[in-house]
Amino acid sequence: MGGIRVLATGITLLILGFIAIGAYQTHSVTDPLVMTGGSVALGVGVLLTLLGFLSSVFQEFSPKTGIHRGDTAIFSHTLIRCMIAITVADNELEDEEVKAVASVFKRVTGSPVGEKIIRETAGEMMESGVDIISELKNTQSSLDKSSKEKIIIASLYILAADGIMDEGEEMFLEDIRDGLKVPMGRFNKIKKDFLASRNLTKRG
Repeated sequence: MGGIRVLATGITLLILGFIAIGAYQTHSVTDPLVMTGGSVALGVGVLLTLLGFLSSVFQEFSPKTGIHRGDTAIFSHTLIRCMIAITVADNELEDEEVKAVASVFKRVTGSPVGEKIIRETAGEMMESGVDIISELKNTQSSLDKSSKEKIIIASLYILAADGIMDEGEEMFLEDIRDGLKVPMGRFNKIKKDFLASRNLTKRG
């Protein structure tokens, strides 16, 4: 039973307990069993209310293990790890790259991200050798169309930071598209519009 349901049950028993005890004390009911039942309901209600409250607090602040379509948390997580994976492809992380990731993240999500988080995440990814494409394949079913397109656009910002996209960067972007299962037609349009808006060129 979830924390909210336990809390609701506890409050219900509290109310019933108070009603039963009140009825007995005002002599509306004279059966002693009503007083006994009311006392038991009151005691159990207090216990369940406390447990329900603690459970709700725990669920609110504990790490979320479930992933649901459109979940903003998994989108933000995937977005930043994808951008970082691009920047550390050479197993290095420069200050300008950290600033670029933070800037693009805010541009795409509207929310800031600390440079410390970026550096710590990058360090963990470089140390463990995380395969970002496999991560994308595992999470893509939980991302909606808009989230996937935002990740593609953010990747373009990072890959084309120097104003030119080379063949290796094109291949990396294609792998990201494949991992996210973005249709080729839609992917090509996103890329074409982005390159045109930024006056970027492709380097063979």
